[in-house]
Amino acid sequence: MSNNRGEQPTLKKRCEMSAEVLAVLRSKRREDALNAVRLESINLMSCNEEELPSIETMIETTQKAIHGDISSLKLLQTFFSSKCFVYNNLIMKYQWCATLLNSPFNSNNEYAHYVVLFLASYTQSNHHEYSKDLVTAKIGDYFSFYFSKGGEIARALLWCVSNVSSEGTLLAEYFLNAGIVHYALEYYKTNPVNNQTIVCWLFSNIFITRVLYNLEIIREIFMFLVSSLNSTNVETVKYSLWGISYLAETTSYEELVLSKELINKVIELVQSKYEIIVLPAMKFIGALSTKSDRVSFILINCGIYEVLQKVIITNLQNERIQQVVYWSISNMIGTSDVSLAYPLFTNTQIPQMIYETMKSVDNPPALEKELQYLLVNLVFNKDDLYLQLVISKIPGIGQLLVETLSKDPRQTLVNMLVIGIYNILMFYINQNVMPSDVIDMTSLVTALHKYEHETFLSERVRLFIRMILDSIEESSVIE
Repeated sequence: MSNNRGEQPTLKKRCEMSAEVLAVLRSKRREDALNAVRLESINLMSCNEEELPSIETMIETTQKAIHGDISSLKLLQTFFSSKCFVYNNLIMKYQWCATLLNSPFNSNNEYAHYVVLFLASYTQSNHHEYSKDLVTAKIGDYFSFYFSKGGEIARALLWCVSNVSSEGTLLAEYFLNAGIVHYALEYYKTNPVNNQTIVCWLFSNIFITRVLYNLEIIREIFMFLVSSLNSTNVETVKYSLWGISYLAETTSYEELVLSKELINKVIELVQSKYEIIVLPAMKFIGALSTKSDRVSFILINCGIYEVLQKVIITNLQNERIQQVVYWSISNMIGTSDVSLAYPLFTNTQIPQMIYETMKSVDNPPALEKELQYLLVNLVFNKDDLYLQLVISKIPGIGQLLVETLSKDPRQTLVNMLVIGIYNILMFYINQNVMPSDVIDMTSLVTALHKYEHETFLSERVRLFIRMILDSIEESSVIE
């Protein structure tokens, strides 16, 4: 697909880009979307920095816990702080995770439960070194022992692993190699209604790393998430959608995500009244929109444009959803195949909605960026018959392109806007219409002079700028 959002990054590049923002993303998920699961599941405790005991007390209490004192083990939960990691650093220094995991006192279920809570508290911050420390402690070697205890012990361990597994491909691979999928599905079977959400969260966190792994294991996770889309639990559906959206962003498992049945299900869910379902459903659709013209045709034949019009109207106050909608449409029409764009004009009012939004509303920068890309993709590398349809639906699009160029857009957009404006001008000339009747030439000249010597412009775009300016100066474009 010739996509005017730029070439899609490779999977390796995606992982590198993901790693740069992973700490922030993970922190936001925990503080917002996952907060309820964390608190309900394991009731972690932490304290303020000024309430922390001395290092000597921390060491002494931990030694008592290691030697089987359950009251001391419980007390360790109060040594964790969301801002100060003194105790975390002591744990890593003295390798207490490995010591507690291997303790003979774990035969006592209460002791084992608080050991797992200890591990969960230790890794609840978004510090990668603490998560890696669980691998150093070989936590995977103890999965069989702790999961066999079931109940709250298994749940706390599953929560701990879920929390850490999103940290990157190496951690995800470690847990997959340790058999976490098997243990999670066995735990799910003990109480499907109560356990489905946390298992979906785990699988979603594994997929967020874009891990490359055995296809059958990936398929097993994927099919569980897909089946969970039928749940009546909003949180379960949310995590399932996030999981499949992450998988859809890769190029390695397209045979899984391109099921028409799945696409139709997600299109149904994107019309949900719950915004926390709409957003990941849109992320899935957006991921598919980046793939190829063939995939875009599948989406269009499923009525995606008409559905997205409804999504825009019903989620006007949700900037993130609006962004993904416009980004997705931009990807689908950002191609030389104009047949992908025709249904947008013939079956919906989306182009007119875009125009009115850009003309009448002071949009947030991130949303404005997506609107600008979509606007320019409407007229980028299109033929005259198509442009005639565009202009008949949006008579003011040429002037809007000029106004957008005058707003100091991104460098990539400048290139695209100049080409779009050139296409519109040539269309008017071919139709014997004076461009000055519909476009403010003074504004256009000012904008073009501003960019004509910029080195970031392509040679083609610099040529177009010179041609337009020369034509205006010779009065061949305007009277």
